Amino acid sequence: MGAPTKAEQIAATRRFFRNCREWELLPRRFDPSRALAAPRGIATLLGPDPRVIADFIWAKPMWAAEP
Repeated sequence: MGAPTKAEQIAATRRFFRNCREWELLPRRFDPSRALAAPRGIATLLGPDPRVIADFIWAKPMWAAEP
């Protein structure tokens, strides 16, 4: 599974346990947002993935934009 899928699976589990706690099926001392937080490794993979644009490709829009 990819990082976004893993994060969504963890979030769905967290929502389930939050609902169970709200419906008083679980004790209040259980905090799903703390216990089921996304691991740092998954969280870092969710960020933007910038790539380097070659100079000759970047130059084309710059030349087109010149008056």
